[in-house]
Amino acid sequence: MNINTSNALSPINLYKFVFSFDDLKKATRQEQVFFIKALEISHEIISLHKFILYSNNAKGEKESVQESAQTMQAFYFVKLLAAALYEAYKFLKLYYWLIPPVGKRAEKENKIISKYELKDISKEYEGLLQAESKVSLAKILDYFEPKIDTPQVKNKNTLEIIRNKFSYHHDFESIIKDLDRKLGECEPRLFLSDYDGNCHYEFSRNLSMLSLMYELNFLEKQYGEGLEKIIGESLEKATYFADFLNDFVLIFCKKYLNIDEIELKNLETIKILVPQLSNIKLHYFSIPDIGSKPDDVPGSF
Repeated sequence: MNINTSNALSPINLYKFVFSFDDLKKATRQEQVFFIKALEISHEIISLHKFILYSNNAKGEKESVQESAQTMQAFYFVKLLAAALYEAYKFLKLYYWLIPPVGKRAEKENKIISKYELKDISKEYEGLLQAESKVSLAKILDYFEPKIDTPQVKNKNTLEIIRNKFSYHHDFESIIKDLDRKLGECEPRLFLSDYDGNCHYEFSRNLSMLSLMYELNFLEKQYGEGLEKIIGESLEKATYFADFLNDFVLIFCKKYLNIDEIELKNLETIKILVPQLSNIKLHYFSIPDIGSKPDDVPGSF
Protein backbone atom coordinates (compact mmCIF):
# COMPACT_ATOMS: atom_id res chain seq x y z
CA MET A 1 0.00 0.00 0.00
CA ASN A 2 1.30 3.41 -0.94
CA ILE A 3 0.49 6.67 0.81
CA ASN A 4 1.18 9.97 -0.93
CA THR A 5 3.34 11.83 1.56
CA SER A 6 3.29 15.06 -0.46
CA ASN A 7 0.16 16.00 1.49
CA ALA A 8 0.34 16.43 5.26
CA LEU A 9 -1.28 13.85 7.48
CA SER A 10 -4.25 15.03 9.50
CA PRO A 11 -4.96 14.19 13.14
CA ILE A 12 -8.05 12.32 14.30
CA ASN A 13 -9.19 11.43 17.80
CA LEU A 14 -10.16 7.96 18.97
CA TYR A 15 -11.92 7.59 22.33
CA LYS A 16 -11.20 4.42 24.24
CA PHE A 17 -14.32 3.04 25.89
CA VAL A 18 -13.96 -0.01 28.15
CA PHE A 19 -17.09 -1.79 29.34
CA SER A 20 -17.69 -4.73 31.66
CA PHE A 21 -18.99 -8.18 30.85
CA ASP A 22 -21.49 -7.76 33.69
CA ASP A 23 -23.04 -4.80 31.87
CA LEU A 24 -23.05 -6.74 28.59
CA LYS A 25 -24.98 -9.55 30.28
CA LYS A 26 -27.80 -7.14 31.11
CA ALA A 27 -28.90 -7.49 27.49
CA THR A 28 -30.79 -10.52 26.23
CA ARG A 29 -28.78 -13.27 24.55
CA GLN A 30 -30.24 -12.20 21.22
CA GLU A 31 -29.14 -8.58 21.73
CA GLN A 32 -25.68 -9.66 22.90
CA VAL A 33 -25.13 -11.71 19.75
CA PHE A 34 -26.54 -9.01 17.51
CA PHE A 35 -24.27 -6.42 19.15
CA ILE A 36 -21.15 -8.56 18.62
CA LYS A 37 -22.08 -9.30 15.01
CA ALA A 38 -22.91 -5.63 14.37
CA LEU A 39 -19.36 -4.72 15.42
CA GLU A 40 -17.86 -7.45 13.23
CA ILE A 41 -20.01 -6.83 10.15
CA SER A 42 -19.52 -3.07 10.34
CA HIS A 43 -15.74 -3.46 10.50
CA GLU A 44 -15.76 -5.92 7.59
CA ILE A 45 -17.93 -3.71 5.37
CA ILE A 46 -15.95 -0.55 6.10
CA SER A 47 -12.63 -2.31 5.38
CA LEU A 48 -13.79 -3.78 2.05
CA HIS A 49 -15.31 -0.43 1.07
CA LYS A 50 -11.93 1.22 1.65
CA PHE A 51 -9.97 -1.50 -0.19
CA ILE A 52 -12.08 -0.93 -3.31
CA LEU A 53 -11.39 2.81 -3.21
CA TYR A 54 -7.69 2.29 -2.47
CA SER A 55 -7.39 -0.09 -5.45
CA ASN A 56 -9.10 2.37 -7.78
CA ASN A 57 -6.78 5.15 -6.59
CA ALA A 58 -3.80 3.24 -8.09
CA LYS A 59 -5.22 2.51 -11.55
CA GLY A 60 -2.61 4.36 -13.62
CA GLU A 61 -2.98 5.11 -17.33
CA LYS A 62 -6.17 4.11 -19.11
CA GLU A 63 -6.04 0.68 -20.84
CA SER A 64 -2.64 -0.05 -19.30
CA VAL A 65 -1.67 -3.37 -17.69
CA GLN A 66 -1.61 -1.59 -14.35
CA GLU A 67 -5.19 -0.38 -14.81
CA SER A 68 -6.24 -3.92 -15.73
CA ALA A 69 -4.60 -5.39 -12.61
CA GLN A 70 -6.07 -2.71 -10.33
CA THR A 71 -9.53 -3.27 -11.81
CA MET A 72 -9.16 -7.01 -11.18
CA GLN A 73 -8.14 -6.35 -7.59
CA ALA A 74 -11.04 -3.94 -7.05
CA PHE A 75 -13.41 -6.48 -8.65
CA TYR A 76 -12.20 -9.10 -6.17
CA PHE A 77 -12.99 -6.80 -3.24
CA VAL A 78 -16.38 -5.97 -4.79
CA LYS A 79 -17.20 -9.69 -4.88
CA LEU A 80 -16.24 -10.03 -1.21
CA LEU A 81 -18.25 -6.93 -0.29
CA ALA A 82 -21.32 -8.12 -2.19
CA ALA A 83 -21.17 -11.46 -0.37
CA ALA A 84 -20.64 -9.73 2.98
CA LEU A 85 -23.64 -7.45 2.43
CA TYR A 86 -25.87 -10.33 1.39
CA GLU A 87 -24.88 -12.36 4.46
CA ALA A 88 -25.32 -9.27 6.64
CA TYR A 89 -28.87 -8.89 5.36
CA LYS A 90 -29.61 -12.55 6.11
CA PHE A 91 -28.40 -11.94 9.66
CA LEU A 92 -30.61 -8.83 10.07
CA LYS A 93 -33.54 -10.67 8.55
CA LEU A 94 -33.50 -13.39 11.19
CA TYR A 95 -32.02 -11.79 14.31
CA TYR A 96 -33.32 -8.20 14.00
CA TRP A 97 -36.66 -8.48 12.19
CA LEU A 98 -37.26 -12.17 12.94
CA ILE A 99 -38.52 -12.80 9.41
CA PRO A 100 -39.27 -16.56 9.35
CA PRO A 101 -36.53 -18.57 7.59
CA VAL A 102 -37.23 -20.79 4.60
CA GLY A 103 -35.19 -23.29 2.62
CA LYS A 104 -32.46 -25.71 3.67
CA ARG A 105 -31.46 -23.90 6.87
CA ALA A 106 -35.01 -23.33 8.13
CA GLU A 107 -35.05 -26.31 10.51
CA LYS A 108 -31.76 -25.37 12.18
CA GLU A 109 -32.66 -21.69 12.48
CA ASN A 110 -36.13 -22.45 13.82
CA LYS A 111 -34.52 -24.52 16.58
CA ILE A 112 -32.38 -21.51 17.53
CA ILE A 113 -35.47 -19.27 17.52
CA SER A 114 -37.25 -21.68 19.84
CA LYS A 115 -34.27 -22.42 22.13
CA TYR A 116 -33.38 -18.77 22.78
CA GLU A 117 -36.92 -17.40 22.46
CA LEU A 118 -35.89 -14.93 19.78
CA LYS A 119 -38.19 -12.05 18.94
CA ASP A 120 -38.49 -9.08 16.61
CA ILE A 121 -36.11 -6.63 18.36
CA SER A 122 -36.55 -4.01 15.64
CA LYS A 123 -39.65 -2.78 17.51
CA GLU A 124 -37.50 -1.94 20.55
CA TYR A 125 -34.88 -0.03 18.58
CA GLU A 126 -36.90 1.63 15.83
CA GLY A 127 -37.85 4.64 17.93
CA LEU A 128 -34.24 5.08 19.11
CA LEU A 129 -32.62 5.13 15.67
CA GLN A 130 -31.55 8.40 14.09
CA ALA A 131 -33.57 9.56 11.08
CA GLU A 132 -30.71 8.75 8.68
CA SER A 133 -30.41 5.22 10.05
CA LYS A 134 -34.15 4.64 9.67
CA VAL A 135 -33.95 5.68 6.01
CA SER A 136 -30.91 3.43 5.43
CA LEU A 137 -32.63 0.48 7.09
CA ALA A 138 -35.76 1.00 4.99
CA LYS A 139 -33.64 1.08 1.83
CA ILE A 140 -31.90 -2.17 2.83
CA LEU A 141 -35.23 -3.92 3.37
CA ASP A 142 -36.70 -2.54 0.14
CA TYR A 143 -33.63 -3.66 -1.83
CA PHE A 144 -33.67 -7.24 -0.57
CA GLU A 145 -37.43 -7.59 -0.04
CA PRO A 146 -39.15 -5.35 -2.64
CA LYS A 147 -42.86 -4.90 -1.99
CA ILE A 148 -43.96 -4.72 -5.63
CA ASP A 149 -44.87 -8.22 -6.79
CA THR A 150 -43.79 -8.30 -10.43
CA PRO A 151 -41.65 -10.76 -12.43
CA GLN A 152 -38.93 -8.11 -12.72
CA VAL A 153 -38.80 -7.48 -9.00
CA LYS A 154 -38.78 -11.20 -8.23
CA ASN A 155 -35.45 -11.54 -10.05
CA LYS A 156 -32.44 -11.80 -7.77
CA ASN A 157 -30.67 -8.52 -7.09
CA THR A 158 -27.10 -7.75 -8.09
CA LEU A 159 -25.57 -8.53 -4.69
CA GLU A 160 -27.35 -11.88 -4.48
CA ILE A 161 -26.22 -12.84 -8.00
CA ILE A 162 -22.59 -11.99 -7.18
CA ARG A 163 -22.74 -13.83 -3.87
CA ASN A 164 -24.33 -16.97 -5.35
CA LYS A 165 -22.27 -17.27 -8.54
CA PHE A 166 -19.09 -15.20 -8.35
CA SER A 167 -17.75 -14.80 -4.80
CA TYR A 168 -16.64 -18.27 -3.73
CA HIS A 169 -18.83 -20.46 -5.86
CA HIS A 170 -17.09 -22.18 -8.76
CA ASP A 171 -19.71 -23.82 -10.95
CA PHE A 172 -18.15 -26.15 -13.52
CA GLU A 173 -20.97 -25.98 -16.07
CA SER A 174 -21.23 -22.20 -15.80
CA ILE A 175 -17.58 -21.86 -16.75
CA ILE A 176 -18.14 -24.20 -19.73
CA LYS A 177 -20.99 -21.97 -20.90
CA ASP A 178 -18.84 -18.86 -20.42
CA LEU A 179 -16.10 -20.34 -22.57
CA ASP A 180 -18.52 -21.37 -25.32
CA ARG A 181 -20.31 -18.07 -25.65
CA LYS A 182 -17.63 -15.53 -24.76
CA LEU A 183 -14.37 -16.92 -26.05
CA GLY A 184 -14.29 -14.44 -28.91
CA GLU A 185 -15.24 -11.43 -26.78
CA CYS A 186 -12.11 -11.04 -24.70
CA GLU A 187 -8.49 -11.39 -25.72
CA PRO A 188 -7.01 -14.40 -23.87
CA ARG A 189 -4.01 -12.68 -22.26
CA LEU A 190 -1.86 -13.63 -19.29
CA PHE A 191 0.92 -11.45 -17.85
CA LEU A 192 3.65 -13.52 -16.21
CA SER A 193 6.39 -12.32 -13.90
CA ASP A 194 9.60 -13.41 -12.16
CA TYR A 195 7.44 -13.48 -9.03
CA ASP A 196 4.19 -15.40 -8.87
CA GLY A 197 2.82 -12.59 -6.72
CA ASN A 198 3.08 -10.22 -9.70
CA CYS A 199 1.46 -12.50 -12.27
CA HIS A 200 -1.69 -10.94 -13.67
CA TYR A 201 -4.07 -13.50 -15.13
CA GLU A 202 -6.25 -11.06 -17.02
CA PHE A 203 -8.16 -13.65 -19.02
CA SER A 204 -9.90 -15.16 -15.98
CA ARG A 205 -10.90 -11.71 -14.76
CA ASN A 206 -12.32 -10.74 -18.13
CA LEU A 207 -14.21 -14.00 -18.45
CA SER A 208 -15.67 -13.63 -14.96
CA MET A 209 -16.64 -10.00 -15.53
CA LEU A 210 -18.21 -10.78 -18.91
CA SER A 211 -20.18 -13.60 -17.32
CA LEU A 212 -21.48 -11.22 -14.66
CA MET A 213 -22.46 -8.69 -17.33
CA TYR A 214 -24.50 -11.41 -19.05
CA GLU A 215 -26.19 -12.28 -15.77
CA LEU A 216 -27.15 -8.61 -15.28
CA ASN A 217 -28.31 -8.24 -18.90
CA PHE A 218 -25.78 -5.64 -19.99
CA LEU A 219 -25.03 -5.44 -23.69
CA GLU A 220 -21.46 -5.88 -24.93
CA LYS A 221 -20.86 -2.13 -25.36
CA GLN A 222 -22.17 -1.47 -21.86
CA TYR A 223 -19.64 -3.55 -19.91
CA GLY A 224 -17.77 -0.50 -18.60
CA GLU A 225 -21.04 1.05 -17.51
CA GLY A 226 -22.06 -2.25 -15.95
CA LEU A 227 -18.92 -2.52 -13.85
CA GLU A 228 -19.37 1.04 -12.58
CA LYS A 229 -22.98 0.20 -11.68
CA ILE A 230 -21.90 -2.89 -9.74
CA ILE A 231 -19.24 -0.97 -7.80
CA GLY A 232 -21.58 1.95 -7.18
CA GLU A 233 -24.42 -0.29 -6.03
CA SER A 234 -22.16 -2.25 -3.68
CA LEU A 235 -20.67 0.89 -2.10
CA GLU A 236 -24.08 2.49 -1.77
CA LYS A 237 -25.55 -0.50 0.04
CA ALA A 238 -22.43 -0.74 2.21
CA THR A 239 -23.09 2.84 3.35
CA TYR A 240 -26.67 1.96 4.31
CA PHE A 241 -25.50 -0.98 6.42
CA ALA A 242 -22.76 1.09 8.08
CA ASP A 243 -25.26 3.87 8.95
CA PHE A 244 -27.61 1.46 10.69
CA LEU A 245 -25.05 -0.81 12.36
CA ASN A 246 -23.00 2.02 13.85
CA ASP A 247 -26.17 3.67 15.15
CA PHE A 248 -27.30 0.39 16.68
CA VAL A 249 -23.93 -0.01 18.42
CA LEU A 250 -24.21 3.45 19.97
CA ILE A 251 -27.79 2.81 21.11
CA PHE A 252 -26.78 -0.53 22.65
CA CYS A 253 -23.87 1.13 24.48
CA LYS A 254 -26.21 3.75 25.92
CA LYS A 255 -28.84 1.17 26.82
CA TYR A 256 -26.63 -1.41 28.51
CA LEU A 257 -23.00 -0.29 28.80
CA ASN A 258 -23.48 3.02 30.65
CA ILE A 259 -21.81 5.16 28.03
CA ASP A 260 -24.16 8.03 28.94
CA GLU A 261 -22.64 8.14 32.41
CA ILE A 262 -19.20 8.92 31.01
CA GLU A 263 -18.62 12.20 29.23
CA LEU A 264 -16.66 11.84 26.01
CA LYS A 265 -13.97 14.25 27.21
CA ASN A 266 -13.29 12.00 30.19
CA LEU A 267 -12.51 8.98 28.02
CA GLU A 268 -8.92 8.20 27.17
CA THR A 269 -8.17 10.03 23.93
CA ILE A 270 -5.80 8.52 21.39
CA LYS A 271 -4.56 10.86 18.67
CA ILE A 272 -3.28 9.40 15.41
CA LEU A 273 -2.22 10.93 12.12
CA VAL A 274 -3.97 9.66 9.00
CA PRO A 275 -3.83 10.44 5.26
CA GLN A 276 -6.70 11.58 3.10
CA LEU A 277 -8.57 8.66 1.58
CA SER A 278 -7.79 9.78 -1.98
CA ASN A 279 -4.05 9.67 -1.22
CA ILE A 280 -3.98 5.98 -0.27
CA LYS A 281 -3.15 3.54 -3.06
CA LEU A 282 -3.33 -0.24 -2.77
CA HIS A 283 -1.10 -1.53 -5.58
CA TYR A 284 -1.44 -5.00 -7.04
CA PHE A 285 2.13 -5.03 -8.40
CA SER A 286 5.05 -4.75 -6.01
CA ILE A 287 8.75 -5.59 -5.64
CA PRO A 288 10.45 -7.44 -2.76
CA ASP A 289 12.05 -5.50 0.04
CA ILE A 290 15.79 -5.00 -0.38
CA GLY A 291 17.70 -7.81 1.29
CA SER A 292 14.72 -10.13 1.57
CA LYS A 293 15.25 -13.82 0.97
CA PRO A 294 13.29 -15.72 -1.71
CA ASP A 295 11.29 -17.55 0.95
CA ASP A 296 10.21 -14.19 2.40
CA VAL A 297 8.62 -13.05 -0.86
CA PRO A 298 5.03 -14.15 -1.61
CA GLY A 299 5.02 -16.26 -4.75
CA SER A 300 8.73 -16.03 -5.59
CA PHE A 301 10.30 -18.65 -7.83
